[in-house]
Amino acid sequence: MTRPALLAVLAPLLACAGGGGVPGEALHDPYTERLVMTPYPPDAPWPQVTDSHTREGTLLQWAPPGSDPERPAEVLTQQVSFGGQNGFPNMDERASCRSGDSLHGTEDGNDVFYAELTCDKGVTVFRKIIRGHEALYFVSRSFSHPPSAQERRAIDAYLRDQVYLCPIAGGIGRCARR
Repeated sequence: MTRPALLAVLAPLLACAGGGGVPGEALHDPYTERLVMTPYPPDAPWPQVTDSHTREGTLLQWAPPGSDPERPAEVLTQQVSFGGQNGFPNMDERASCRSGDSLHGTEDGNDVFYAELTCDKGVTVFRKIIRGHEALYFVSRSFSHPPSAQERRAIDAYLRDQVYLCPIAGGIGRCARR
C-alpha cells in the first residue's frame, strides 16, 4: 500500500482517536447531549485528580491545590452513568450519610434533582443530578467541614448556573450560547 493510500485509510481513524471530537460508540458515549461544567472555582480552578472512563460511565474529580490526589478531603466530582437514566438513584447510597434539603425540577427540558447530604466526620455533600436522554449526570461538591453561608450560596449558584446539559447541536437559552 502506498503512503498516500495508507494515510487516506488511517486519517479518519486518527482524527477521532482520543481527541473527544466524536463520541465513541464502543464506550456508549452520548451522541445527542453534553454536560457543560465551567471550571471550579472560577477565579482559581482546581487541578484534576481523577480521570476514569469505562463502558458504564466516566468519573472525573478535581481537588484544591496541595490536596492528596489519592484521598482529597474536599472534591468536585463529575460522574456520568450511561444508560442508567430510567430513574434517580437513592441519594443515601453512603450508609454514613443522611439526606437534607432536596429539590426536584426541570432545567433545559431535563429532569434535575438537587440534594444536600450530611455525612459522618462533618462531611457535607451538595449534589446535582441531571437525567438526560442517554445518561445520568452527577455533579457533587464535598466539604470536609460544615460550609459557611457564603460557601453554601456559592456552591448552590455554581450547580444551578454553571452545570447543565445541552444538546450537541443547537439549543435554546444558555445552551445556544455554547
